[in-house]
Amino acid sequence: MDRVVFNFFDKESTFKALCDHFNIINREQALHFLTETDWESHDYVEFVKEFNIQLEDFEVSRVFITCKHITTFHDGGAALKKYGLLNLKEVFEKDTPLKIFLAERMISIDVDNRKLIFDGQYYPLFSREEKCPVCFDNNDAHGNSIHSIYEYHEAMILLNNKLSYDKGEIEVFIGNYRGPIEEYSCVKKHSEILNDIDHIIGAISGTTRLSKEWEELQRRTYYILEFDLNISSFENVKNYKDQLIYLGYKIDFEKISQGCLFNIFLIKNSINVITDRDREEYGQILPTVKISYDDLHITKRTWINEE
Repeated sequence: MDRVVFNFFDKESTFKALCDHFNIINREQALHFLTETDWESHDYVEFVKEFNIQLEDFEVSRVFITCKHITTFHDGGAALKKYGLLNLKEVFEKDTPLKIFLAERMISIDVDNRKLIFDGQYYPLFSREEKCPVCFDNNDAHGNSIHSIYEYHEAMILLNNKLSYDKGEIEVFIGNYRGPIEEYSCVKKHSEILNDIDHIIGAISGTTRLSKEWEELQRRTYYILEFDLNISSFENVKNYKDQLIYLGYKIDFEKISQGCLFNIFLIKNSINVITDRDREEYGQILPTVKISYDDLHITKRTWINEE
């Protein structure tokens, strides 16, 4: 069975994949329907009905999605070649540039026990629902003044969410509706997780240069990793219960197949790409998925000093 690649960064490629996957023979009719329909007042269900698509009939095991991930490193890519693309838990467990960089500054992350260690002291991570376990009148458990209690709390919660609630998943771009992906957040300069740690250390010590020091090591260089990944490697997509009822599906929604939901996502997102409308730009890869170095197409870029 030939695989079908949905490259949501490219309109023509998306249209071809949509027709290939759902076996749409009359592509001229499909393109006319897509471009002439008022999608502000209609939903993807109109497309499903127009081409009599039975969502359960199309096997998604052959479907791949083009992903892009931005990273920075200063080891010549040695860790990437050795380990492939790692999830966040693995980043703090293996000898990666980030783990080594932090260790040189007396910082480490114990993901399993939800702790940040700084200068020999332990700082537990916590969720928004949990009480900060170390704060007593703006002091930590060791009697040290925490300079910005609000920043400390917010950064700890964010770090905990990424490592525990989100299970350290790899986040990738699957589209770029709002502009170049390298302009997202701080990713072309340093990882977002380093930014979170920077805020925590700054709140504890009163000063920090983690992000700036990492930037200086990169010499304004970043890398775009591109790869195709099977759709089953992503976190579950939304539950389109109401739309399925509208389409007349008589199914037990507790037992609805993931393939059906993935097919809805493929149609809905393809329509938005082809018609230049807002679409999904981000995907979360399951932490158990392995992405080897050989699977990556790597492009080296530099950013202009904005200061």
